[in-house]
Amino acid sequence: MNNLVSIIIPCFNAEKYIEETIQSVINQKYKNWELLLINDGSTDNSIELVKDINDDRITIINKNNSGVSDTRNFGLLLAKGDFIAFLDADDVWHNQFLEKQINLLLSSEFDLSYTCCQITDEKSIPSGKVLGGESNPTLDDFLSQRVNYNTNPSGILFKKETLKNFTGFDINLSNNASLPVITGNNIFSSSSKCCLSD
Repeated sequence: MNNLVSIIIPCFNAEKYIEETIQSVINQKYKNWELLLINDGSTDNSIELVKDINDDRITIINKNNSGVSDTRNFGLLLAKGDFIAFLDADDVWHNQFLEKQINLLLSSEFDLSYTCCQITDEKSIPSGKVLGGESNPTLDDFLSQRVNYNTNPSGILFKKETLKNFTGFDINLSNNASLPVITGNNIFSSSSKCCLSD
């Protein structure tokens, strides 16, 4: 597998979590990725911490503060990968996240894969709560919200071509962490297929 994955991290004052978040990317078994850390006008020590991480796959892009939605949109414009992943600055991935998602998408007709999310406390201790979902929902089920697909952007991997009609995250919303926001912006074509990964 040589497909490039573009990972977009919007970062605003995330010094408490950002090193652990980025380390979870570095620890991925799948190694062909670029990490676009979009600094949304942070005023804390976040960016200095990231600069201390020695990995040439990480690019820091600075911009004026405009909110998480606009910051994700900005990162998407710069992404070069065949696959797109959004990772919040206070989230972490299991070290097989990319590997499993990419294997699934390359071996199937699915256009995006989403996974369950384990909720943790501020010290990364699991709370016991898991955001899960149903397997293999239809596009209509996604759009009509007839299916349980509890997740957030950090748990989704897209084929880049799936996003060709995407008009962007709604910048009027402060936190687009729910999939109805994503589907409401016409990411998907009528033939798009979605899958819950393990």
